[in-house]
Amino acid sequence: PSTPPSLVPHVSCVPVGSAEHARDCEQLIAQNGGGAYVHSVALARIRQRALDRWCRVLDDRGHCVAGGVLTVDRSRKLPWVKLARISQATSLLEALGTDGIVSLARAITLAHPQIAELTVQPYAVHDTTALDAMCRNLEGAGFELAPSPRSYVNSLRLRLDGTSDTLFARLSSSARRNVRQVAQSGYAVRPIHEPSLAPRMAELLRLSHSRTGGHAGYQEFASMILAAAADPFGSTVLGVFHPHRRGAEALVGFAQGTRAPSAACYAIAGTERAADIGRAPLSYGLVWALLEWGQRLGSPWFDFGGVTTGSKMDDPLAGISDFKRKFGGEDCRIAAEYRIIINSLQNRLLVAAGRAIGTWRGRSAV
Repeated sequence: PSTPPSLVPHVSCVPVGSAEHARDCEQLIAQNGGGAYVHSVALARIRQRALDRWCRVLDDRGHCVAGGVLTVDRSRKLPWVKLARISQATSLLEALGTDGIVSLARAITLAHPQIAELTVQPYAVHDTTALDAMCRNLEGAGFELAPSPRSYVNSLRLRLDGTSDTLFARLSSSARRNVRQVAQSGYAVRPIHEPSLAPRMAELLRLSHSRTGGHAGYQEFASMILAAAADPFGSTVLGVFHPHRRGAEALVGFAQGTRAPSAACYAIAGTERAADIGRAPLSYGLVWALLEWGQRLGSPWFDFGGVTTGSKMDDPLAGISDFKRKFGGEDCRIAAEYRIIINSLQNRLLVAAGRAIGTWRGRSAV
């Protein structure tokens, strides 16, 4: 529902990693026990992205009631044009009605006049009804569904309540067998604390994607490791180490877990296959360690980081999705992506540039 004008909260944008960002995060942690990894001040200070902003919602007393990090990137097509995004915008969207979302978009425009479009991701692992309400408020504020979502919409969720034994019992029999096999084979699963292992993690990710035909993309692995050390409740980076190798090559697999609203989340992973590894199911040991980490956090749910329908020859992620389903999670819609055009002229320029690049590539292929 639309928020009455007299009750529209105050929305503003300040630099990420600032004193305001840190103070707001402390208040939010005191209120609800912790925020999402993507919005943490620790991550912002390590990454040092000058264009990003902390979007804050303040009550009448000036106390922060919600917030989220706005990431701002230069367009590859036209570098002077900026594209903005708020991932996992749960707390912001739950605190703002349609009028409040309009105020948020206005504050972002004032902070960055060169933004062409803004993308917002409503996210709710715990409640489809809450997700639907966030989507309706975005639509009421003039947002439309993004034609090509950058992140996943459907995922698997697994309950984390109970003891470690009850959690283990929720896994499929094959998953339990594979978790035990990794432990019995002498492989050690432990947190990665050394930023010097970042190049090895990049290689493991590349190897994993080369097996599926996917695209690894660029990842800030050193920042990922430092952020987990600075805020172990916000994220973890786990490695599986070979019992007989030494040095960086001993790392034969890794996985990152992040804190999301009402969930711990499987974020990214990579493993090696080699003769001295054999058929050891390394990924099962890593995912089980992530599940235990999420349970220790007190998160009620585990989000497996997106799935496709699986078992399709033309789907490069089918094998990964089938693997995730071995853990017994429930298929559900947990997110969406909405966008709004902030600067229509710059958006038209981006569209024209995209068409020109597509035409040029087509002619080059001929």
